[in-house]
Amino acid sequence: MGEKVKVIGIGPGSIDYLLPLNRKIIEESDLLVGGERVLALFNELKKDELIIKNNLKEIVREIIIKKKREKIAVLVTGDPGVYSFASYLKGRIPEEDLEILPGISSVQLACARAKIPWHDLKIISLHGRRPDFLIEMIKSNPKIAFLTDGEFHPSRIASYCLENQIDKKKTIVCYNLSYPDEMIIEGDLKKISELDKLDNCVVIMEDVKE
Repeated sequence: MGEKVKVIGIGPGSIDYLLPLNRKIIEESDLLVGGERVLALFNELKKDELIIKNNLKEIVREIIIKKKREKIAVLVTGDPGVYSFASYLKGRIPEEDLEILPGISSVQLACARAKIPWHDLKIISLHGRRPDFLIEMIKSNPKIAFLTDGEFHPSRIASYCLENQIDKKKTIVCYNLSYPDEMIIEGDLKKISELDKLDNCVVIMEDVKE
């Protein structure tokens, strides 16, 4: 049977947000699996690595083989329960062979920065989505957080809203959360639509109370 595969949330970006237990498990692992940017945070540990690119099936095969004799930590940004590689693994590795360790998600940190509760927040990833999906989600959810991508950056999201007669939304853009150049920008949709293109953002939108 071998070791359980540990899927570990490493937080929103900065190593300062890595939980102590998760750090300990990473240090005790033989093999680290993750994206290049994530693995670079742990270069000093000199661990064996598997880099996730467009090779998910190959990565799963390697994990299944290596877990019989190695301690494996799969590193995901944020929390494994929020749009992560954990969902892909769960359908391909028996659940009894997986252990999920939570981390601080970018949405959680965004809400803390914005000083708003998130128990009633709809969370949506815009990776690979279409504009009509974006508009449908905004119209049907009074309070929503988007994980952006290169296509749907904050100014484009705001522009789509204005083009579809959506204008009464309080909007908060959280850029590069936890990094030294982090920015929190709050304003109406017109202000947000005029921003330069910003990647790596969480965008929170909430109905403006009349």
